Amino acid sequence: EYDPVKIELSVQPTDVTICENNTTSITSGALSFNTTVYSGTAPNTLPDYTSGASDTVGLIYSWEVQVGGVGSWSPLSNGAIYNNVATPIVTLNNVPLGFSTNKYRLRVTSSRNVCVSELSDEITLTVLPKPSNTTAPVATICGGGSLNHDLTGDVTLSGNSFSWQAADNPNVSGETVTTSSASNITDTLNNISGSVQTVIYTITPTSSDGCAGDPYTYTVTVNPEPYVATLPFDNVCSDEALNHDLNTDVNMSGVSFAWLA
Repeated sequence: EYDPVKIELSVQPTDVTICENNTTSITSGALSFNTTVYSGTAPNTLPDYTSGASDTVGLIYSWEVQVGGVGSWSPLSNGAIYNNVATPIVTLNNVPLGFSTNKYRLRVTSSRNVCVSELSDEITLTVLPKPSNTTAPVATICGGGSLNHDLTGDVTLSGNSFSWQAADNPNVSGETVTTSSASNITDTLNNISGSVQTVIYTITPTSSDGCAGDPYTYTVTVNPEPYVATLPFDNVCSDEALNHDLNTDVNMSGVSFAWLA
């Protein structure tokens, strides 16, 4: 013999839209009504729940999925993606892009009366893609040269925005070390250190839907430029030949020169 029980959905779930690899939850809720009052004439009496108390005692929750929004429904199991599948609020972790268009619903039964069951509304999960970079860009320039790197070609999707800045290299000047939203990196990098230097930019792309991709790096090798710290001068008499070694004027070896008077 089962207790007279009626289940009502007190909270209906709603459609969810998230960015891929993010976490979300789907919320529903139910109440159980029981009574000792019957209406009608025996043997055709029916439970009268109008004055019965409501609670959640004995309610059993089971979230179900319809993959791709078509076909049969299957109960969810706790695991890497789904948690709390036997509660009114199910959690979805690190949701992949392939879960987009899945439908979900909550089935509610009662341990006090296994003959009663209610289903929530069906909701649709939409998973939006985020821009991604597969090959980190690199460049090599001479000191004093200017970059002209178009960030839109680094990542998937179109219509992305960007946030980027360079890590400060004290041996290089001209790198942008504050956050920029430009879609081109056009820094002019000066390297008078006498040795090869590296400037690393960290870039975060964001889709037009507001989905932030994983940061990636743009690595620029800056070859040194010869640098004259002190302008040389010589005093000679008229008709006296000069003998000035230009290699001693600059801060590095292996330099070639072009000059005129």
